[in-house]
Amino acid sequence: GELILGDLRASALLVSHLASGAAVLLFYRLARLTTSRPAAASLLFTLFPATWLLCGSLAFVEPVYLCLALGAFLSYLRERHGPAAVLAGLAMVAQKSGMLVLAAILVSEVSRQGLKGLRGKSVYLWALLPPAMLHAYLYPLFGDPLIGFRVHGLFLPGHTFGWPFQAMTQHLLSPNQIFAQHLWLRKALIGLSAVFYLGVLATAWRSRHEKERPLVAWLGVTLLFNASLSGIRGYYAFPRYMTLAAPAAILLVIRRLPSWAGRWLPLLALVLVPAGFIINLADIVDAVELLLRLWPPLFFQKLV
Repeated sequence: GELILGDLRASALLVSHLASGAAVLLFYRLARLTTSRPAAASLLFTLFPATWLLCGSLAFVEPVYLCLALGAFLSYLRERHGPAAVLAGLAMVAQKSGMLVLAAILVSEVSRQGLKGLRGKSVYLWALLPPAMLHAYLYPLFGDPLIGFRVHGLFLPGHTFGWPFQAMTQHLLSPNQIFAQHLWLRKALIGLSAVFYLGVLATAWRSRHEKERPLVAWLGVTLLFNASLSGIRGYYAFPRYMTLAAPAAILLVIRRLPSWAGRWLPLLALVLVPAGFIINLADIVDAVELLLRLWPPLFFQKLV
C-alpha cells in the first residue's frame, strides 16, 4: 500500500476502510445465520458503537481485528473449524485480546454440548500458531520471547485484573478525572456502554435457543474479561475493548426487537450518523489531551 500511495498513513487508512467494509459483509452473512432481519442488523452494525472505526488511539486496528473475529465466528457456526482456528489465531496477532475469540468459541461448544463438545476440537490448537510465529519474529529484535505480553507492563504498571466493574465504578464515581474536556460526554458514553452490554447479556443469559448460545458465549466472555480489567484499562478504554462483542450484542438485540421496530432503523440512522461524527471528534480531542497529560516522555521514546 505504501508503494502505491506513497504514504504509510494513507495506506493504513485504506486498509482500515477496506477491512471495515469487509467486516460489514461478514457481519451480514453472520446475521443471515442467526436472525430473520440481517439487513436491519447490518445497518445498526455500521453505526453502533459510534466509535467502532475511531476507537481510542489505535484507529487502524479495530476494522482488521473485527474482520478476523467475524470470519472466525462465521466459520465456526458453519462447522468449518479449521478456518475458524486460523482466523482466531490471526485475531490474536491483530490484538492480544484476540485470545477472547478462541475462548468464546470453546465456551460456546461447552454451552451447547457440555464438555463432550470439546472432543475432536484439537484443531483449535492451530490458533496458537500465528501468535507463536509473531513472537518468534519479535524475539531476535527485542531479546524477549514474550515481548508482546510484557510491553503493556512497561507503560501500564500495576495489577491487571480486579473484581468485575470495580475500576468502572471507581472512576465513574470519582470527582477526579484524567481528562478535563468533554467530561460529561465521555463519562456518559462509558457508563451507557457498560449498561448496554450488561443489559443485553442479562436478558439473553437464560436463553436456550440454539442460535443464541454462541452469541451469549461471545458477549459473556468478552464482557467478563474487559469488566475485570483494573486501573484505567477497565474504565477509559472499555467501549473500545467491547467493540469485539458489539456484533454479538447487536444480533441478540435484533432478535428481540418487535417486527415494527425494524422499520424505524433507517430513521434512527439519520440521528446516529451525525451523533457518531460529533462523538468521534470529541473522542479525538480527548485522546490527544490524554496522551499529553497522562503518558510520560518515555512512552513516546519507546514508541519511536
